[in-house]
Amino acid sequence: MEQIRYVKIPLTETRTEPNTHVVYGLHVQGPVRSWTVWHRYSDFLVLAYELSREFPGSLPPGTLPPKRSMTSWFSKLSSNDVEFIEERRHALERYLQSMIVCDDDRWRLSKSLQSFLAPASKGSKYLAGKNTSISNTGSETGSLNSDSSWVTAASWLNDHREAEQVVRDIRQCILCRENALTRNEISTSHQSLLQAKRQLTELARSIKGLEAGLEQIKGSLTAGELLRRQDMLMRLNEDKANLTRIVTGPNVASSSGDRSALLDGASSASGSTRVIGWAGSGNNGLHRMPGSMPMHSQGMAQQGMSDSGSRQAPRSRRIFGNSNPPQETNETRGLDNQGLLQLQNDRMQEQDRIASEFSLLLRRQREMGHAIGDELDLQNQLLTELDQDLDRTGNKLAAARRQANRL
Repeated sequence: MEQIRYVKIPLTETRTEPNTHVVYGLHVQGPVRSWTVWHRYSDFLVLAYELSREFPGSLPPGTLPPKRSMTSWFSKLSSNDVEFIEERRHALERYLQSMIVCDDDRWRLSKSLQSFLAPASKGSKYLAGKNTSISNTGSETGSLNSDSSWVTAASWLNDHREAEQVVRDIRQCILCRENALTRNEISTSHQSLLQAKRQLTELARSIKGLEAGLEQIKGSLTAGELLRRQDMLMRLNEDKANLTRIVTGPNVASSSGDRSALLDGASSASGSTRVIGWAGSGNNGLHRMPGSMPMHSQGMAQQGMSDSGSRQAPRSRRIFGNSNPPQETNETRGLDNQGLLQLQNDRMQEQDRIASEFSLLLRRQREMGHAIGDELDLQNQLLTELDQDLDRTGNKLAAARRQANRL
């Protein structure tokens, strides 16, 4: 999303659908354009929750105002609460503006805030089912055409790159599901499948926005550029259709050939003729040709249950030297590449400090060992001298006893 200069909330409206509530018109100013986004107070609560998940242990520079005033605590919100709504409007504006102008730019660049303030074509998760809309005049609308006037040739390419990234994420989810099934991790496999289905919904929404945007800007494109972008959209639709069949089908990447086909499809996304989908080995594979439907091998339905007994058990495809994928933690969640590098440097410095303290402790213990050894040597020497003195004293006593006997 483009850099946001400031956010103001000049408008409020009271709506009755699905129930009586107040929405706030957020006027967002970018470097070139500006737009208006409508949110209710519960959306701000969702934003605060998402920020707490994105940056655990850190508090935003501003605070949200309370949901109700003291006078209306035991009563429903009514049109007479104009004074409280006006105070909340100013407080919400200060809350958003504090993150925009904060010296710590992680709040301004956070995914949660960017999605919260994004136009509808970006597929913001706050827009679904929350009466949120944008328009260049501040009026409410729910269609993609209201935002299509903001589409440019460059922004369309950026949106297309984001859609391609969603396709790669879906492929990664399918691979994670396959690996989880190999390790018999049913819960992880189910979570990966649900994530893939959610991203498929996001991909469908992005493709609709791209189609509407291309229809809007086709007058400013050359014939060759328009054909190229239409071909890009067609390949994206093929990816979506194929991935939908894979995710909603009974089997997902059940062989090593499927995995290699998946990786090949992910790496050859820029080719003019692509094999989108899965390719097995032999006659039992699932093939996908450009512009064709995936088909199982003939005779699979006739074999029925008798064929399941002859199938070999899935063999482990773990390769020596491969490590498990890194797991997201509360410390790394919400960090970009620079933040991860800084965290790694801090960890290494902390380990160096602990190692230096440990070496200092070992050196001190070694010095104490040397001192104890010297003390033991001294005590042994004193005991030896005492033994010698005792021998001399015993000899003298024996000589004195002999002289006394003679006397």
